[in-house]
Amino acid sequence: MNCGECMWHRDCGPEVPGKCESGCGDVWPEGPLCKAAVALADAEARAEAAEEKAGDMLAEAHEQMMLRNTAVESAGVLSAKVERLRGYLRDLAEGDCAYGDGCPDFGSRHGTCYPCQARKALEESK
Repeated sequence: MNCGECMWHRDCGPEVPGKCESGCGDVWPEGPLCKAAVALADAEARAEAAEEKAGDMLAEAHEQMMLRNTAVESAGVLSAKVERLRGYLRDLAEGDCAYGDGCPDFGSRHGTCYPCQARKALEESK
């Protein structure tokens, strides 16, 4: 990090405090000018990181909202299709059995005609 005013680089400075090499007269790292400049640079770096994270979070929230809207729309379309199918089944179930009054309660023909199948499907969907 650069202390800004005196162009002192904190990461490559001496291990012990000393005068700033640029000649500003400040003592690194105890000098108030260097401390303030380094603190400001650190704060700016944290602010940039927070801004980037906020942008990422906003993008993720927008994506979640779009997925939710798509799910709601899909659920509405699916619900409408289910209602149309139920209406079709109700209309079909109102029809007479293909075997008339003699529709057997058992055997290979029972429940094989469309009205009987529609009645069965409506009962199972409740």
